[in-house]
Amino acid sequence: MLVTGPTGSGKTTTLYGALRELADGKVNIMTVEDPIEYELAQITQTQVETKQGVTFATALRAILRQDPDVILVGEIRDQETAESASHAAMTGHLVLATVHANDAVSAVARMADMGLAFGTIASTLRGAIAQRLLRRVCAACAEPVRGTLTPEEQRLTDQHEVEPMVRAVGCVECGFTGYKGRIPVNEVMMVGPRFQTAVEARKGWQTLHRLAIQSGMRTMHQVALDWVTQGKTTLVEVERALGQYTADEEAQEAVGPTRILVVDDDEEARLMAADLLGREGYEVSIAKDGYEAVERLNADPDFSLVILDLTMPGMDGRAVLDRIRGSKDTAAIPVLISTAFGGEAVETELLEAGADDFLEKSGDAKRFVARVRAVLRRAVM
Repeated sequence: MLVTGPTGSGKTTTLYGALRELADGKVNIMTVEDPIEYELAQITQTQVETKQGVTFATALRAILRQDPDVILVGEIRDQETAESASHAAMTGHLVLATVHANDAVSAVARMADMGLAFGTIASTLRGAIAQRLLRRVCAACAEPVRGTLTPEEQRLTDQHEVEPMVRAVGCVECGFTGYKGRIPVNEVMMVGPRFQTAVEARKGWQTLHRLAIQSGMRTMHQVALDWVTQGKTTLVEVERALGQYTADEEAQEAVGPTRILVVDDDEEARLMAADLLGREGYEVSIAKDGYEAVERLNADPDFSLVILDLTMPGMDGRAVLDRIRGSKDTAAIPVLISTAFGGEAVETELLEAGADDFLEKSGDAKRFVARVRAVLRRAVM
């Protein structure tokens, strides 16, 4: 389990909190740290002493000979330490460590940059947490936001689509800053089978991020906005800590143009969908049946969305969906099923089979485009 974040973001404090939860007297916990920041009862802690030859890697190898249940590695910063930590994880130990990465998903690329094989990362990584700290508004002087927003508040509200609940004012209690104390913003990514398959296949940030979201991860931006709506902090503070871009904008910059594959045996339906989506700025490809869709995806799986007709001759939408979800190259692509014949039973069946959404054909262009946007938004937020 990896914790990422810049210096001063509270990574070590979070890990010590985890150790306190685990230290019940029955679990053998050992750490390698530089330096030891907290002394904890019932835990064996080792200080890195580079001049004496005690590095993270050498200390970790020595610890493994004592067969602990849980190991804390203060920081993984080189290939030797990464390999030692992954070996410990492979042999049944719970390894907690920090690495420097921008977000939870980027922990995968960081470990690969240090020389770990993607197969090793896929088999050992169980989760990652990205963390930042927001300043908490001072309880003594914060004032509720009522009436008209200031120009700055309005700009931030338009950008983040959330209205502030309080304003930071400033008083003697908070040193006239308007803030007192800190609250954490955590992005928690848990690794499941589909994510492991994508890592092993060396998929990029876009695919891994989409899979993490589908598995329940909420971005730091979303978590930070929750604190705003609870009146714990301000949008100004969110922008200071997380940057001026929203999560959607950051994701879009990272992934480039949105590519959509429309699969339908009805030529009129194909062309209408392609025309509507093209007007929205999407890059659209079309396939006239399931066989052509599978062939196209095998040759070029880098699509942001597949819009799939359910009833097609030969290979129908269900069969194509099974192919998409059964291949490690396409398993992470969102699929929107579109059909003229549906119902709750069919919708339930398809969603359980791996479809991301279900839409009955109605000729309502606005509804169709809105549904496409919603699926794409869920995939990258």
